[in-house]
Amino acid sequence: MNVVEQFLGQGVLPFVGREGEIERILDFWRGTVDSQRLRLLLLTAEAGAGKSRLLEESVAMIENDGGVVIHAKLYPEGTNDLTSLLTQALQRKKKDQRVPGIRAAEEVKGIVPSLQRLSRLRPLLLVIEDLHLMPEEALPDLTTLLSQLADETISVLGCARPVQMQARSRLESFLVDTLEMKGLSPNAIAKLWKELFADEPKNWVPSALHKATFGNPLALRSAIRALIHGRGVEQRSASQIWKLNISQQEFEGLVHQSVSLVVEGLVAQLTPELRQKAARLAMLGEVFARESAEYLLGSTEALDQLQATGLLLLSGYPASSLAGYIPDAPRFNSDGSYPGSRSPLIAFTHSLLHNYLVAEVEGDAVALCELLSRNLPLYSLVPLRLLRSVQIAEEISGDVLSNSFQRVIIVAQRFDRTSNWKEGHNVWETARHLLSFLKERIPPEEYHYINVVFLTVQLSIWRRERGSKRWLDTLEKGIEATENYSREWEAYARILLWAYWGEYYGRVDYQNTFTAEKNAREVLERFPDQKYRPSWVYHLEMLTLIALQVDDEERIADMQQEFDTFLADPTLPPEIRSSLIQRLAKFFLMYFSTQEELAERVASLELIEEEVDELSPFFGTSKSYFLLSIGRFAEAEELARRLITISYDLGEWGTTLTAASVRAMAAVATGASIEFAAKELKEGIELVEQNKSVGGMTIAANAFLHILLFLGIERPEQALRQLFDLSIDQLTNQQLALIGIWNHDLESASILLKEDHINQLYLKGERVKVWKDLLDPETPLSFEGLDRLMKREILELRDILSVQGASTFGWQCKFLKRIEVPSSQRRWMYWSEVWSGWPASSLIYTRRR
Repeated sequence: MNVVEQFLGQGVLPFVGREGEIERILDFWRGTVDSQRLRLLLLTAEAGAGKSRLLEESVAMIENDGGVVIHAKLYPEGTNDLTSLLTQALQRKKKDQRVPGIRAAEEVKGIVPSLQRLSRLRPLLLVIEDLHLMPEEALPDLTTLLSQLADETISVLGCARPVQMQARSRLESFLVDTLEMKGLSPNAIAKLWKELFADEPKNWVPSALHKATFGNPLALRSAIRALIHGRGVEQRSASQIWKLNISQQEFEGLVHQSVSLVVEGLVAQLTPELRQKAARLAMLGEVFARESAEYLLGSTEALDQLQATGLLLLSGYPASSLAGYIPDAPRFNSDGSYPGSRSPLIAFTHSLLHNYLVAEVEGDAVALCELLSRNLPLYSLVPLRLLRSVQIAEEISGDVLSNSFQRVIIVAQRFDRTSNWKEGHNVWETARHLLSFLKERIPPEEYHYINVVFLTVQLSIWRRERGSKRWLDTLEKGIEATENYSREWEAYARILLWAYWGEYYGRVDYQNTFTAEKNAREVLERFPDQKYRPSWVYHLEMLTLIALQVDDEERIADMQQEFDTFLADPTLPPEIRSSLIQRLAKFFLMYFSTQEELAERVASLELIEEEVDELSPFFGTSKSYFLLSIGRFAEAEELARRLITISYDLGEWGTTLTAASVRAMAAVATGASIEFAAKELKEGIELVEQNKSVGGMTIAANAFLHILLFLGIERPEQALRQLFDLSIDQLTNQQLALIGIWNHDLESASILLKEDHINQLYLKGERVKVWKDLLDPETPLSFEGLDRLMKREILELRDILSVQGASTFGWQCKFLKRIEVPSSQRRWMYWSEVWSGWPASSLIYTRRR
């Protein structure tokens, strides 16, 4: 019997796409032996998700690996007595595998000795399937069983539908992990197709099947069966290969029809009126609040009737409402959080059912806007998706529409700060859609407020494309809209807008930050209370960030003084103090020149970490670079490794590549090869280039150049070309200048004379000035600066580079200016002698050739 015949006769599809779930189950089972106590894993899956097949495959692997599995299953309408079910399972195991020491029992306590003996003979997995069917009267037995086995090396795998179940509270103290079975991915569907039909599917087939079935194996079986019976797929001659012989349109129609039959079977018992109400509820999403459902249906009775049909159940998944208050978000009204539901959440029993019903309805703009405006709990983006696809009816008042708009903005901001940030952009389109209907329905003054909110939040949401035409156009519109500011909220917006302006244009020309600061402080003079709002903190962050990038040490010192004074203000609100620490403190980590200052920076880490987690990308990358700089390489590498994934998921491309750079540098410092560093950095560039990030190559090349100099590589430009595929004409002027210093190439090094600053990764501002003085033939030569560089206490990695540059390049400068160098100043001779092992005060760097 071939694979297709087996499928048609027995309904068995190839087992694919569950490698991750199986590995999780096996890791859990193996981990119990190490823990020396009972542990529980809860597996949740919808009907038709393939749970039984997953258990079958997992059990076989565990038993092949020397384990023993006791499997008990509860049934609808069954007695579901735990004692009898486990006794039967044990007796079956005794008969099938001749497992010793198993005895019958009349109560659950009698089962415990058998399980104890088994667990001491072999690693034991106890499976209790369909726990959601366990009746209340059986819960004491479950508690007794788990409690008496608590100190045994036993793994318990509980399986249930994703519904609220009475047994959950009894499991919590033993629960170590949960595993949710989702539908098969398009890639898994492609593999299934190939194994079933012995042929690669057309490139659109997996996505079309996934779109119609959501990867649910039950629906997939129905769809594939329909394709075979409808001759959409036929076997060619006597070979085992089956070929698709219908168009994409015919394919999608046939699949949709087959899935419809599955769903129609689920709703067959509904009256037309109840079906219409079920479809209306689908507008709320797959999981929803009772309050919102009762409002939408207009009665409690209709909701109760639908629950009685079994199509709706109390949800077993914890969920949070769509939006909450975001302290640092650029909004101007403080009343903004969605409430949670006061009742247990309700869910459709099947994703397939929900998606089928929601496709039948058109969004009811009146009802959806009322839901948003009334601040009713929402747990899905479905209402917002539907809302942006419908005309906003004239009967919707300006107040309702305005409230709805502001709620949508809050949702967009919340999603923007998660790994699901792309959904925030989709939500934003709903806000744009509502705004287009607002102007004629509310007073001009209110529309002005709404429009300014829209522009400022849009700049935040689009920050990943900062500098694009639409971002810059929005910035210009915002500054123009707040030009005649006369109220507190306008002042808030204007300070924020100047911060955005300074952050972008300060990268183009540093002097622009002074323009932005002047304009923002003018606003602060008129509205001094804005000092205690998030927009001013963000403005200070911008000023410090740009000063850091150009190594303006004097300004950074001024910013730190302002930070310290602000932090000591007894009237500072707690939330602004927290924001101030989160946003600014990280920038001052890298600025120290004595042991005392370094100790202060290390201590400041504790202050920051009281307010922000080290895995927050913007602080985390600063901390990892600081750890790298002061020689704590292993810590820097581990933190950077975790930050790469987190930053990428959040769409923060710059921090993704910065983390990759830190990891590569730290790895080399602890013994990794230069080839490893090149590979890491190339992978980082590929990550950000997929998302059209600007400047990715520059960041990575800086890091690689830093590594080359740290290793003492001669002619680093050659290594850049050979290992990093980067030619000399692709380097920045700052990079060329640094290579010139390293290679004793005066012509290349002299680029410093034309540059305002050199990249802060290598030399700080004070050191740049010394190099410029040495290189400029018109400047009288003073060896004070050179001597100061060579006498620097080595506290961080770039101090080594400064000293090395001074010790080898000073001789070249002597000939450039034709001045005799006093013998007392020839400290570079000393540094040349100790080059293989650098002395450091409290930190030790090993210089490797």
